[in-house]
Amino acid sequence: LTGKKILVIDGAMGTQIQSMEIPEEAWEGKEGCNELLNATAPELIRRIHERYAMAGADHIKTNTFGSMNWVLDEYGLGHRARELAQRGAELVKEVCGEYSTPQQPRFVLGSIGPGTKLPSLGHIGYDEMFEGNTEFCKALIDGGVDIFILETCQDPLQIKAGLHAIEEANKQRGTNIPTMVSV
Repeated sequence: LTGKKILVIDGAMGTQIQSMEIPEEAWEGKEGCNELLNATAPELIRRIHERYAMAGADHIKTNTFGSMNWVLDEYGLGHRARELAQRGAELVKEVCGEYSTPQQPRFVLGSIGPGTKLPSLGHIGYDEMFEGNTEFCKALIDGGVDIFILETCQDPLQIKAGLHAIEEANKQRGTNIPTMVSV
């Protein structure tokens, strides 16, 4: 490992949110939709990202684990998927900008969770997942992600749809953002 640096990814977002006192009005009657807080309580989400940066994380994940339109539809918020994903990336981009140094640059990881429906079990069609993920990934690109991370993957079709969506979003935006997968 001489001459190489081990990069540290931040920790869990959901448990950090659960440990905070979130004002009731921030939930807009949609308690449990953590991604909504990107728009309604950005200062609290930003505080979590800052804590990870202060602790030495090199990669900081966006609060977008469930920002796909089909997940947000469960809260009646599918129409806000783009807004919440982009805002989630922008919050981390701001923190990375403030905490990056030449010795320790910080990077925005665009978190893409598995969602609540799996194509292999027939909960959602592959094409619907691909199209939703493509829009989601374009919003993350527009918000400033440096790397995509498909997280907590458990379904090969979900991984395939996610990877194809990332490829398509990169193509449509003229970018070449790398991807990580956590299975």
